[in-house]
Amino acid sequence: MAEEWETYKIFLDGEWSLAEFYELPHAYSQVYAFVYALESPDGIEDYGAVLRYADYPWRGGFSSFNFYRQLQEAVPGEDRPRIISIQYASPGWMELSLAVGAALSIRTIIKAFIASASELDSLYHKIYKNIHDRRLMNVEARQAVLKLKDEELRFLEGSIKRLARLLKIPASEVLLAQSENPVARIKMLLSLFRRVETLAEYEKKGKAQF
Repeated sequence: MAEEWETYKIFLDGEWSLAEFYELPHAYSQVYAFVYALESPDGIEDYGAVLRYADYPWRGGFSSFNFYRQLQEAVPGEDRPRIISIQYASPGWMELSLAVGAALSIRTIIKAFIASASELDSLYHKIYKNIHDRRLMNVEARQAVLKLKDEELRFLEGSIKRLARLLKIPASEVLLAQSENPVARIKMLLSLFRRVETLAEYEKKGKAQF
């Protein structure tokens, strides 16, 4: 996707701890792999096996860890984010070599998160409570969906579409078509929400500008 030496800068400000210099790139690289999978011209074919997230049990954090690890490994080497330069000053930057189209989509998602933070936070907790109250957090997605009534399935389907819309996820119709299992889809979107939230916090605090 990316042309040689295609670069993008994340601007930095304020004081940073060593842990923050791990947290931001870690979350960014996971969101980048997710967006890249949806936007790559060949992504549907290349990422088909990875994006069939219904095959993941989505029980606890291990499925999420493996999902993002496989997404990152599936990004072609030339398009994987690489640090070109870092300047730690006020202001400073982190210059990356990557697919700029995906980076621009991430910026849109972060801006959308901040603009709709209150609505997103309310929706997230409503969804989480719904899943938690039905004891679905630690149940495999394939098993969980069998326990749901029609009304609960409609709630999840509506929440999935609303969450994707509020976050302005690119090619969300591609994402939603990958699986008929709403429990897998909602757990995957909640995992993305948490990673975008991490990035949005840096921008809200004025420590990073995407």
